[in-house]
Amino acid sequence: MHEAGIRQSKVEHVSGESVEVAQSAVGTVSGSVVSIRQSLARQVTAERATVSQSSMAAARAQRLELRGSAAFLAIGRDVSMEGGRVFFLLSPRVSGQVAATFTLPAAFAMGLGFVLGRALLRMLGSLRL
Repeated sequence: MHEAGIRQSKVEHVSGESVEVAQSAVGTVSGSVVSIRQSLARQVTAERATVSQSSMAAARAQRLELRGSAAFLAIGRDVSMEGGRVFFLLSPRVSGQVAATFTLPAAFAMGLGFVLGRALLRMLGSLRL
């Protein structure tokens, strides 16, 4: 098993079967099992990722656990959150204290509103008073 551990460092890419990142800034992190604590990451890709007290631009994992962390985009088959924020959250199963700004239902509602608004404007534009 290939393991990688980063602590108090700044690196562009780290990968391995099992990856641990602590108090670091990382560009991309990839692995089967990823653990990130008190760090910044641009992109995280894993089968299982646990992120604690960290911030990241994007995270994609089969099982994603966010604890006191922030992410711009979180994608996972099963997402668990405990005190944190996500701007875009795409997951069929979410548990815990979820604070997502933009979810899949919200995206659908916004798209539907856009289509209906556009149709209404076209209809009003074709009326001649």
